[in-house]
Amino acid sequence: MDLLDFDACSTLWMKSWDDWGRFSTSPEYAAALMPDAGNFMDINFGIKVMAGHDLIVFGKGIPEVDAKDGITRA
Repeated sequence: MDLLDFDACSTLWMKSWDDWGRFSTSPEYAAALMPDAGNFMDINFGIKVMAGHDLIVFGKGIPEVDAKDGITRA
């Protein structure tokens, strides 16, 4: 993964790539972003997108590591 060329980034949560596609191409998104975009992004270069998947686990992942997991009562 490349280092970012700037000091900050936005985090957006979507349920699917289709949701991202509808959001990122919507007139409302463009109207909110574009007036100020030149102050913080290189419009000619585009944006970088990193996708991930969160896995939320409750309970002990590795029982021998600790007596409690901090989420559930032991």
